[in-house]
Amino acid sequence: MTERQRHTWFAAVLYAGSALVAANARGDSVAQVQTSKRITAETVALIDPESGTSTGGGSSEVRLAVGDVITFRFQFTPVPNGAVRGLGGYITDYIPPNTQVVGARIVDRFGNTVTPRPGGLTADGWGQRGPGNFPPPLQEGSMSQLYADTGIFFSTDPRTARNPSDQLITVFNGIPMNPPPTGGNQLDERLGIPNGGTLYAHNQWDWVQTMAFGTKGELGPPVGGDIRVDGKGNTPHRYGSAVAGPDTWYGLEATQTGADLIEAAGNTGPWQRIYYPGSTTGVGSAATGAGTATRVGVPTAAGWDLSVDNPLPVGTNAVRYAVGELVVGEEYFAEISLKVLGLPLDPGLGTSGANANCAEVFGGDGSATSETKGGKDNPWRYFVPSPACVRLDLLFEVDVDKILAVVGDQLTYTIRVKNLSLSNHTNVVITDTYETGEVSFVSATGAPAVDTGTGTITWTIPTLAPSDEYTFTVVVDVTGTGDGSTLNRGTFVSTELPAGFSTIALTDLGQRALLHLDLTPSPSAAMPGATVSFTGTIRNDGNGDTAIDGQSAYVVTLPPGFSIVPGTSRIDGSPVPDPTGPGPRYTYTSGLVAPAAGASVTLTFDAAIDPTVSTGIYTSCLETWLRDVGFGKDINDARCTLGAIAVGAQRSDPPVVQAPLVTGDTCVSGTTTEADGTLIEVLVNGIIRGTATAAGGTWTVCGLPALYGGQHVTATATAPGELQSPESAPVIVDGRYACNDGADNDGDGIADFPGDPGCADPVDDDETDVPPECSDGIDNDGDGATDFPDDPSCSNADDTTESGLPECSDGIDNDGDGAADFPADTGCSDANDANEIDFAACQNGVDDDGDGFVDFPDDPGCHSAFDDDEVDLSFTPGDIRARMLLVFDTSGSMNWNTCGQNTFTGGDGSLECPGADVACSECSASGCGDGMANDSRLAKVKAGITNVISGFGEVDYALMRFHQRATAFACPRSNASLGAGGWQGGGAAPCGGGFAAGDLLVSFADDNKNTILRWIDGQSNYAGTPPPGMDWELRGTGTTPIAGTLASALAYLSSVQAADPVVSCRPYRVILVTDGEETCGGDPEAAAAALLAAGIPVHVIGFATTDPSIVANLDAIATAGGTGAAIVVSDDAALSAAMADIITDTVLVEQCNGLDDDCDGEIDEDFPDLGATCDNGELGVCRTTGTRVCRADGAGTTC
Repeated sequence: MTERQRHTWFAAVLYAGSALVAANARGDSVAQVQTSKRITAETVALIDPESGTSTGGGSSEVRLAVGDVITFRFQFTPVPNGAVRGLGGYITDYIPPNTQVVGARIVDRFGNTVTPRPGGLTADGWGQRGPGNFPPPLQEGSMSQLYADTGIFFSTDPRTARNPSDQLITVFNGIPMNPPPTGGNQLDERLGIPNGGTLYAHNQWDWVQTMAFGTKGELGPPVGGDIRVDGKGNTPHRYGSAVAGPDTWYGLEATQTGADLIEAAGNTGPWQRIYYPGSTTGVGSAATGAGTATRVGVPTAAGWDLSVDNPLPVGTNAVRYAVGELVVGEEYFAEISLKVLGLPLDPGLGTSGANANCAEVFGGDGSATSETKGGKDNPWRYFVPSPACVRLDLLFEVDVDKILAVVGDQLTYTIRVKNLSLSNHTNVVITDTYETGEVSFVSATGAPAVDTGTGTITWTIPTLAPSDEYTFTVVVDVTGTGDGSTLNRGTFVSTELPAGFSTIALTDLGQRALLHLDLTPSPSAAMPGATVSFTGTIRNDGNGDTAIDGQSAYVVTLPPGFSIVPGTSRIDGSPVPDPTGPGPRYTYTSGLVAPAAGASVTLTFDAAIDPTVSTGIYTSCLETWLRDVGFGKDINDARCTLGAIAVGAQRSDPPVVQAPLVTGDTCVSGTTTEADGTLIEVLVNGIIRGTATAAGGTWTVCGLPALYGGQHVTATATAPGELQSPESAPVIVDGRYACNDGADNDGDGIADFPGDPGCADPVDDDETDVPPECSDGIDNDGDGATDFPDDPSCSNADDTTESGLPECSDGIDNDGDGAADFPADTGCSDANDANEIDFAACQNGVDDDGDGFVDFPDDPGCHSAFDDDEVDLSFTPGDIRARMLLVFDTSGSMNWNTCGQNTFTGGDGSLECPGADVACSECSASGCGDGMANDSRLAKVKAGITNVISGFGEVDYALMRFHQRATAFACPRSNASLGAGGWQGGGAAPCGGGFAAGDLLVSFADDNKNTILRWIDGQSNYAGTPPPGMDWELRGTGTTPIAGTLASALAYLSSVQAADPVVSCRPYRVILVTDGEETCGGDPEAAAAALLAAGIPVHVIGFATTDPSIVANLDAIATAGGTGAAIVVSDDAALSAAMADIITDTVLVEQCNGLDDDCDGEIDEDFPDLGATCDNGELGVCRTTGTRVCRADGAGTTC
């Protein structure tokens, strides 16, 4: 049988016999409030401004690229509105136009995929409101059938598009509902709408259904009660479902056929079903009476098979979740996954579009609590949607630690904010507002301003830079019950978001019973004709007690062919009378025990399995009728698919799914303890996506739709002669790719891009190293020569082919310098030269000066790889100067502007990658609006250092950057982690692959200044596009390994000091110029302290750094390095001045003090009159003579 047939059969077994309830059954009733719409952790990891894996950001305020998959999560909380159980809840997500739906599921708090609940309990008839008296040919509808369709649905109908299309939806915009739904006034104030205020729908289709079935009026114009005149009760047979469409039982809609006319014209609704496990649809005929309370939903496997490989149609504008029964005290969650087709996601939002998404929730009537109470109305009577939107550029959440509370309890709210945009949020004000009539303030973290009179707590943040994150907590005591719930609202406002953004947390106030039902067989496998023991558990997870009344009951529904053995039933260990039948449905009414809050009750019984029962897996249902003491009403809870028992064969053991799984994977592997030939089925979010046969205890299933972050992958095993195992423990797909997931996926000891040589970029999904032909140890072209440099066809070790002519005779200008081949290209020594690159003497692999040392840094005559002379310069003892090692921050953020907004300038200010001039209106720093691309931090720091080196010849300089590796040339992009120019910087902490270190680019030498200046002159200094390693320019790329670079500085300077004959008097200094803080997990303070211990103070210059926490970290580094505090500057002139002050303090100047201050072997040589005879300038007897001696300040002599 097919996968869907198998699911249908299995579900049919689960639900068999569980639909009907006793004639005097009761049920549930709630409203629902959407507390938040959130960005999942996997999406945050994708778009994080600093560490995100997305390659986008150039055309959007967030790091987002076409092809990315992003996931949003909705959260809503049922609240009591006359009852604590509800018939059904609905979530509508409005799909942004530039996206395509690739996934949708219902989840629990932990992200596990869950099935929808069956619809709540109500009459399979017209119910207690009486018939609708619909005109022929319309027939009377059934309340139970109306709510029976559950699952997930989508629409491409223009009538379901979000309204307004240019705004984020709120309770104060949309399509006015005049007249209002007849039950709307029960919900308005709970949503913050003034009593009697206008209520709004947010799509035209919902508005039409509400006008037809939920408002009071007359048949025909004016609009209002067009089909159900009194706006309540049932709907016509097959009409009125909130998910009406071709795959639902109540699939017909009310249709607006004129300006003032809505009719039941027999048209099918717009909602198409998405295949989803556990979905149900209704069955039954038209109502002929009030009916008895029951659930009539049956399983369905219909619908669109949704995946990345089979997304919903372009043009889908809404997805609606019918989650089934609602229970006060529980939270509900759902997810939507969208593939990005263009940016911004919603071009119609606001004046220029936005990356935002909106959803809303609404609920129906309550379930029956008796034959004359509850379960009376269609959902449109209570249609007051509760909306929530989310912006991708801001993570802002409020959580509460209790969903249920009573007076005397304490609630803790957690407010989390993170800037996910590529620009600063400035003048940020975060407020948390609590309801003073229900709770009282206790404490809050973060030193906010607190106004207990208005219940307002306020935090201010001057600048919230990209990736900055804050967490605050607020503690309150519950002091009252109010209207049965308390709302806490968090609001974020900034200069960039003046309209603000809000989210809420909700707690139901009062004592509520919250029952968890379970049923377990022992043993878990048996043969036909055997007897099995069952243990049912009724656990009260709520804060309120239950009680037994005259209508209380426990109900067990067993599979067909199972029967309870007389005399075996016990409740909490005490014998009770046998339940009443007929089987397979059994009802207990005697000896019942009501579980108190936090307590459990057990029901045990033996069940006989008829010898004719077929081999298979069977499940049962457990149902309770108890009184909720705190709420004062009866409640019904029912759970099916419990107590799975294998009949006729053993169940196989669950397999193990191998972790990790990452975005883009299409294969899943694992292990099993079962025999060869075992069938493995892999499920993604609960849906079977592939099968394989195990061999040798392992298995691999390939051909899956490409996985994306947050999906749950499980597997089952069915060994020969056995029944299917339970599902394995889930593995959650990491939203990061293999080359950015923190794992060593290929076992080479190196993890992720750029450290792992098998990673081409952060979104590479395979770390496996495939060495190029020119370094794989194989003679690939069979010419007798293997790899570079032996094979003349290999231009370098990274050359991907050994075939073809050498570069110097292939007729191609391979190095882009305008000349091709020998002898025209000066980089070719002859026609067989493997490459055309014109290497300098200190990088050509040749011992040019015959001293036994080759190239920089090994040859002491080389001060840089670009030095073109290996000849060693002799040390000149008469010219002793201080030595300054300049440590240059070359992280990717150096390509941003200098205003602290962390905005990419479009380049780095170089000749090859200039970027754009920054307008003064955007950033009023020096040089703005001058028509020149000189506004990046990188360009400014280069200019400042150039001025210093050019103007101060009294000291020696060396240059070090953060470690980078050579790569193919590409201009920088907004993603700071990607390569820039011919270099690639480090990845996320711990910056493996050697990136937590520094590169010495230019060593100390008398003739090195021009080399340093060429590293910062704004051009590659290569004729053409530089090959890897030939870009002679500092570029901004990657992360910030300050500690590792200072450690590299210590290693280098220690070797220099060891060879310095005047080390005892020559000053050594490190000048660190950086715009950020350590991001590779190192300890820069300890590294600076180690340098100071070696006699090398560390000066820290913070460039374009306004974040107080970063400045504090830089101050700590300077303090540890012995220089007191960091110097913070924001332009090249200030940088030059700061460096000049540091250098001036280190210039060796001879003092008159009896010491060799300038380390030239002479003492006080700059004061030739020292010791000379002198007099006081008087005549005669007043004249005295003496000797010139050093002045007290050492600046000269005095007589």
